[in-house]
Amino acid sequence: MFAPVCTNLMAAFVIVQIAAGTGRFWPRLLSLGFLRTAGKYSYALYLFHAPLLHPLIFLLPASQLVAFFGSELAGNLTFVVFFMAVNFALALLSWHAFEKHWLKLKDRFEARRGPAPGTTA
Repeated sequence: MFAPVCTNLMAAFVIVQIAAGTGRFWPRLLSLGFLRTAGKYSYALYLFHAPLLHPLIFLLPASQLVAFFGSELAGNLTFVVFFMAVNFALALLSWHAFEKHWLKLKDRFEARRGPAPGTTA
C-alpha cells in the first residue's frame, strides 16, 4: 500500500523538477537518443506488447530459460531482453511500413477546432 504512494510522490517530484527547469540534469536525461527513439516508436510498442507477450510466454517459457542458464535472474533477464528486442523490431517495421506514410498525409487536412469545453455550440 505504501509503494504506490511513494511512486506517485516520486513522479510528482520529477514533474515539478522538469517544469521548474532547474539544473541541466532532467533536460539532458530526457533528450538522450535512446529515449527520443523510444518515443518515436512508443505507440507501436504499446500496441504490440500485449499480443506479443502471450505467444512468447508459450513459445519461450521463462522456466526453460531459467533451467538453461541455471539462474532465475539470467533466465528472466534473457526473456525480457528478447521480448523487448522483438517488440522494438515490430514497432520499427510498423513505423516504417505504415505510420510514417500516414503522417505525411496530415498536411493535406485542416484541423477543425470545436467549441471550447464547457460551452455550447
